[in-house]
Amino acid sequence: MFAFIIFSVLSLFYTEDLVDTKLGNVIVLCIGLFWAFRAILQIVYFKLKKKMSVIIFLLFCVGAFLYLYPWYLIERI
Repeated sequence: MFAFIIFSVLSLFYTEDLVDTKLGNVIVLCIGLFWAFRAILQIVYFKLKKKMSVIIFLLFCVGAFLYLYPWYLIERI
């Protein structure tokens, strides 16, 4: 739970630092990989048999995309 609060605070209050600094870029990458890994674990441990498991899996995929896509764009500049 604490990690989610840290992710939220960093994302909401330190957006410019996440985008403009190398350390910020690494943090964005790590958060995106965390969500991608969590989506994979959702399949491994809970399968996709129940509707709620599919919804949670999709939310984790969205979370991964929301961090990995901006990281990808930053790295290409």
